Amino acid sequence: MADMNQNKAEQYRQERKERLAKSAKKNAKGMEKSIALRSAVKKVIAIVLVAVIALGAAYGILDYAGVVNKAVQVGYVGNENISFSEYIYYYNRAYTTLYNNEQYYQYYGYQYAGYDITKAPQDQEKDFTDSATGETMKWTEYLHNQAVDMAQMYLAFYQEAVKLGLELTDADKATIDKNIEDLREQAAQTGTQGASGDTVKGYSLNAFLRLQYGNGINESFLRKQMKIETLAKKYNDTKLDEFAGGYTAEEVKAVFDKTPEDYTFVDIRFYQFSKEELKQEDKETKDQLKARQEKADKEVKANAQAMYDAITDEKSFVAQATKYNKTEGYDANNDTLLKSVAKSSVNGNSNNLEAINADLAKWAFDKNVKAGDKKMVSDDKAGTYYIALMVNPAHDVKTVDVRHILFMTTDSQTGEALSDDKIKQAETNAKKALADWEAGDKTEDSFAQYATDLSEDTGSASNGGLCENTLPGQMVAEFDEWIFDASRKEGDTEIVKTQYGYHVMYFVKSNDSYSDITIRNNKATEDVNKLAEELLDGDAYVIGVGPRRVNYLEEKMLDRIARAVASNNQNQASYQ
Repeated sequence: MADMNQNKAEQYRQERKERLAKSAKKNAKGMEKSIALRSAVKKVIAIVLVAVIALGAAYGILDYAGVVNKAVQVGYVGNENISFSEYIYYYNRAYTTLYNNEQYYQYYGYQYAGYDITKAPQDQEKDFTDSATGETMKWTEYLHNQAVDMAQMYLAFYQEAVKLGLELTDADKATIDKNIEDLREQAAQTGTQGASGDTVKGYSLNAFLRLQYGNGINESFLRKQMKIETLAKKYNDTKLDEFAGGYTAEEVKAVFDKTPEDYTFVDIRFYQFSKEELKQEDKETKDQLKARQEKADKEVKANAQAMYDAITDEKSFVAQATKYNKTEGYDANNDTLLKSVAKSSVNGNSNNLEAINADLAKWAFDKNVKAGDKKMVSDDKAGTYYIALMVNPAHDVKTVDVRHILFMTTDSQTGEALSDDKIKQAETNAKKALADWEAGDKTEDSFAQYATDLSEDTGSASNGGLCENTLPGQMVAEFDEWIFDASRKEGDTEIVKTQYGYHVMYFVKSNDSYSDITIRNNKATEDVNKLAEELLDGDAYVIGVGPRRVNYLEEKMLDRIARAVASNNQNQASYQ
């Protein structure tokens, strides 16, 4: 194998710095952008020439077993080599991240990066355009850059974690084990075509991984990769905590004072009137429909004004909402109260007033607005009227950390209640989980492991059931009331029943104010990003990859992706 060309590496690092500087000027206020998109201009391309090894007829047998993919090196990062298998893994991660994000955004009518998921990367009609610099590149180049950057970042942070002596905890090992077992179960449920043409369920895990990634990706590889990524994240989190704790109260306050509306919340009562688009009835003329629609629209506006005029306090607000909303199961006392609502999504708050109406958000966060003030925002053209009553003007809040183990009583897909027997079983399982935990060492770590093994909350189970920095009103009512009970103390446990099921609760701690945590975390994130740039641009973690080998692998991967896309398109067409 030829030596890695350090001169070429240094040359590329200089080019990379220039692109980063150009990007920074145009992206100074774009911190909310996806990391995947921001990093498109931060990539290290193939810089060294490595001869392709001619393996002859033996290649096919070895490739199937993964021996070649594990043994032959594509490149390195610091003291860690990158094998064929590892590059295939990172390239797959880059593609699936792009595909899944684009699919998710398109489902809700938006674009993630402008990628057409019905076409393979090499067949895209439009190139990728970097939102920060305006530069364009082929999607194949984008994926290459993502894969290389991902490999460099993970392997650099992993090696730094090892230097710090960071190790996997029992909870980390349990999470890896659970992820592997979940994949094994998924493999067992995956259909394959039998000799008779019937669908036969049941892949082994290694066969399933070969199907998903290609040869060389098996259980032992995946376990090693999960360890690398877990330790890399531990290093990232360790540095975040270190940097966050380094800022003084005065420095945090200076940031808060510039834009307090970014870090405060309001509690308001809220109700919305919206016109209904009427449909033409049998034998009804267009003029008659128009007259009926105008009458209905005027009634909606009149009702909104009548409710607004009648509101004098929270009690009257609830009474008016109850009067106008006859929906079965509607609880005006709970359903009209919006707690801890942000002004905008600037700090990642999805629960924000600007998402409802900009004028309403401006009013709610006006420093002169006080408790008991009311507001109606009218949009006559749209036939929508927003009515709000201020309950608690702009204020900071304290957050809490809590762990939970959920045993569901509703179907995760439909939201419908399970059978009485299954609901009873969920309650029994919750009581048994709590009793088993109490019979052990009763530590947070052991609770986290129970959550990892048992919880049916897919959003938190892999993290030991942890919900961090939870805001008032963010969780379902019963959950919220328990964690924000004034008497709550560290280590408290209880079973709480909500509309989703039985939650075995473990109270971790109360935190500092949201503003303090958020400002420190934002500043620390900037510091970690700067540290990452220094590590990746320095000499210790230069990435070297062989272009000819990488090109060979990418051609194989692109061919697999193209076949998968074609198959998916065919399946979609058959469903229509």
